[in-house]
Amino acid sequence: MKAQQEGILGVLGGMGPQATNTFYQRIIDRTQAETDQEHLRVLIWSDAKIPDRTAGILGTPDQAEAVYAALLAGAKLLEGAGCTVLAIPCNTSHYFADRLQAQLHIPIIHMIRETVAAIQAMGKKTVGILATDGTVQTGIYQKELTAAGLTPVTLPERLQKTVMSIIYDEIKKGETGSREKFGEVDAWLRQAGCDCAILGCTELSVYRALHSLPPYYIGRHGGPGRAGHPPLRQTTAKRINRGGAPPHLSGSSPVERKMIMSLTLYPLGDYLQLLQRKNLQLDFSGAPLTREVALVSCDSRQVVPGTLFICKGAHFKVEFLQSAKEQGAFVYLAEKKYDQVDLPCILVSDVRLAMAYLADFYYNHPSSKLGVVGITGTKGKSSTAYYLKYIFDEYLAAKGQPASGVISSIETYDGVEKFESHLTTPEPLDLERHFANAVGAGIRYLTMEVSSQALKYDRVKNVEFAAAVFLNIGMDHISPIEHPNFEDYFASKLRIFAQAAAACVNLDCDHADRVLEAARKNCPRIITFSQKDPSATIFGSQVRKAGGTSSSG
Repeated sequence: MKAQQEGILGVLGGMGPQATNTFYQRIIDRTQAETDQEHLRVLIWSDAKIPDRTAGILGTPDQAEAVYAALLAGAKLLEGAGCTVLAIPCNTSHYFADRLQAQLHIPIIHMIRETVAAIQAMGKKTVGILATDGTVQTGIYQKELTAAGLTPVTLPERLQKTVMSIIYDEIKKGETGSREKFGEVDAWLRQAGCDCAILGCTELSVYRALHSLPPYYIGRHGGPGRAGHPPLRQTTAKRINRGGAPPHLSGSSPVERKMIMSLTLYPLGDYLQLLQRKNLQLDFSGAPLTREVALVSCDSRQVVPGTLFICKGAHFKVEFLQSAKEQGAFVYLAEKKYDQVDLPCILVSDVRLAMAYLADFYYNHPSSKLGVVGITGTKGKSSTAYYLKYIFDEYLAAKGQPASGVISSIETYDGVEKFESHLTTPEPLDLERHFANAVGAGIRYLTMEVSSQALKYDRVKNVEFAAAVFLNIGMDHISPIEHPNFEDYFASKLRIFAQAAAACVNLDCDHADRVLEAARKNCPRIITFSQKDPSATIFGSQVRKAGGTSSSG
């Protein structure tokens, strides 16, 4: 195997310069290092000429585009210089983050989403937002907090002006910031019942450093103070070092390791908001938006009181819905209304896709807390899955950790359930349950086969793959009941890369160039393997079986 080079963190800064300086100091302070060489490789582009972000967002479309163009130019510069991941130490700029990401081949560490995830893991509920007018008015923190089941609180107009004054009239001008002004804001937040507050502007993180604010105040530049936070070698460094394991192969925190019975339940309104964001909801009426969804299910035999029931399948019968109602379902989701059953209906345009999103949401996006390796290909998926499971299990056993999970055409094991499989890739509600079981059982890695049907019909939609393995492509599975032609089959297989942090591609397979093209378009890290091409990342020669095992020269 070729030696892998440590990645480079690119910092798109200058907004403002002091905030960029504080961000880099946080990196240094929180990196475990005894020598210069143990520090991260960082390339900082401090472009103080980027137009004001708040003025751009709240101004004309041309002003907003000028900000976006400047940010994209800086991001492209860093990408072209060899950076493997980007950080943008400016909250307001994250208004453009998704647009920027679409134009880049390397990932952006999304400061807003990372902050909200950290707050959620801390168990906080009501969160104050201190930020620029641009950040507040675009609602980027409010949306992410609400999606995570948290309550965002913004300041009244008078105090919002106070925060803007601290940012623009004081910190950006090199002053330390008024304690008296900040004290007014602090008193209001606590009286409003906020159990923490986000410093949603990097200048406010500068203020915190200057005035030693308490852990009540959370900023992505180091969280609620240095105490209690893991050093960067255990957090950011794992995301930056593209030569090491993919980011999701780093395990999950004890906070994240919850058994299914302790899942956070969300009100129906949150599910509707999700469907609306995905442009799937067509109509809705009748059900209380504040009622918690106890279960999302498409099986009337599993319904409990408080179930959101999904009507799916070509052979669905209205009797199933009636049975679900009798057992306690309070709302159903379908592509058509069933007037025979007096129950509120969520009408959607695509029930398969909606089910995938709802399943992932109900189980709290468990694939993000696992190292999920997805394997696709015409031949060899099962064998490869068990080879990987054996490798993972040997590694984990040496560390005294639970064995890895597997979802294959042969067997399913998730740390809680173990049974002979009937589908190569389960339906979304079953799949996400297995992921959640694995997280609850403390499993770190899970290997799964991903069929072309699962990819085509969105069974794995929203699953985060730490790595996607593409073995080969043949002419199997082309029929009136599977894929009408080879192009449909191949295109379905290639969809796996859109959800993967890393791609593993067999250079010896047919159409390898097209596979690589799809992988490079979507994945920040590419690993190739071959028995024929010495340029591959992993090159094996003289592979043979010996004594029931495989070996290579």
